[in-house]
Amino acid sequence: MVTIVVCINILISLILLYCTWQTYKLKRQLVWLTKFFTNCDRNSYALLYRRAEAIYLGKQNLNNLRKSNESLQVKLRQFKQILALIVFGRQILWTRPGLRNRLKIKR
Repeated sequence: MVTIVVCINILISLILLYCTWQTYKLKRQLVWLTKFFTNCDRNSYALLYRRAEAIYLGKQNLNNLRKSNESLQVKLRQFKQILALIVFGRQILWTRPGLRNRLKIKR
């Protein structure tokens, strides 16, 4: 009788040892997965956080460029108007017969 009880106890101990070993292996895999996903989360956060800041700075720079471009467009328009006035004035002065003759004589 004692041998049967001892055999059953040994069998139960072996089954529990096997279950413990499987649980330990599962725990190691879960620890590895936890570390992997934590690493992925940290890396993606760092990457996306810097990207958001870069996108914001790029947007600010683009707005600044638009503002400076608008002022340059105004200056260019004014310059074109001045050139048009100069050309128009030159044409008026050049077509006047008396002034043209005086300019030819001075040369």
